Amino acid sequence: SGNSYNPSIKGDISIKQGRYENAQTGTILKDIVADIKVSEKLIQLLKLSANDAQQGQITATGQVLLDISQESDFIKEYLFKMNLNKSQLLNQDDMLLQVSGDLNLTGNSQQGKLQSLITIDRGEFFLPESTGADIPELKVVEVNKTGKIKPKEKQQLTQDSYSLDLNAAIKIPSKMYVRGRGLESEWSGEVAITGKAADPLLEGHLQINRGYLNFISHRFNFRKGTINFVGSVPPQPQLDFELLAMGKEVTAILKITGDAQKPDIKLESEPMMPNDEILSQLLFNKNISEISAFEALQLASAVR
Repeated sequence: SGNSYNPSIKGDISIKQGRYENAQTGTILKDIVADIKVSEKLIQLLKLSANDAQQGQITATGQVLLDISQESDFIKEYLFKMNLNKSQLLNQDDMLLQVSGDLNLTGNSQQGKLQSLITIDRGEFFLPESTGADIPELKVVEVNKTGKIKPKEKQQLTQDSYSLDLNAAIKIPSKMYVRGRGLESEWSGEVAITGKAADPLLEGHLQINRGYLNFISHRFNFRKGTINFVGSVPPQPQLDFELLAMGKEVTAILKITGDAQKPDIKLESEPMMPNDEILSQLLFNKNISEISAFEALQLASAVR
């Protein structure tokens, strides 16, 4: 009601038996029920509930305080609370994620704060066998550019003006699996996420519960495995892995340490041997002086 200069907005919105699907994430929400109350200065989410494709549930409440006299920054304040109960948020071919916990989101048009305590009930991540060829980046030089800001640039400026602070804790008791490229592993740990959403700070660790890596046709079992997040921007996970493979005359030790982008990989043994001797013992159960020419080619291929 009212007029175009001073509108009056009131009403109620109800949703029953709603459904939401996201093809990119694989998220499916069904049996959606929502009650929303709208007035001139306040939008209230009185109730929201939904079930996922399995047995998980999502509930939420919230409100948005408005100031419609402002052309911009008309959201004076918002507050949303959400509870997740074994909710399957991701269900893709290479990723599955089921989580529980609480999220609180507060703020206004300029800034916000997300606080959460999340437990990963189950996670499955599959490493692709091949990432494919890199697409070259082409440098584009725009000529005859005027001083006017284009609509897309205006949108980017508007997005950049909003700041979201993070204060999230993620707990992984177990049942987080990473598989692919010869790796079979289960992980647990805790990670805290703070800072800005544009430049998050990750601190904490993941540690392996059990697992192995197929390497040079042998199964290397994890003796230890830790991924440390040290709060760097951008995040630079630090690896500390040690894996063992038992040969007839030697125990091979594969060590992977350092920055995850450029890890340091070393092959050692008990008793100590040169790398080519370790490989010869693992692959052929022979000293390197006893291998044939064909076996030498196999050894050279393994080294590469």
